[in-house]
Amino acid sequence: MPMQWAFEQNNLGDVHWNRRSYGGGNAEYQKAIEFFENAKRGFTEAGYALQMAKK
Repeated sequence: MPMQWAFEQNNLGDVHWNRRSYGGGNAEYQKAIEFFENAKRGFTEAGYALQMAKK
């Protein structure tokens, strides 16, 4: 179930991002990025291409 896994990874990324905002430091930031990258991979595997803003 890649879609559910991707949503879970995204939610965990949000948790670590918020922890970083409340003083968690660089380690929490790196963990958040890791979870967001996992989510992106999961959404792609589920057949959903993420649209990136172009400037």
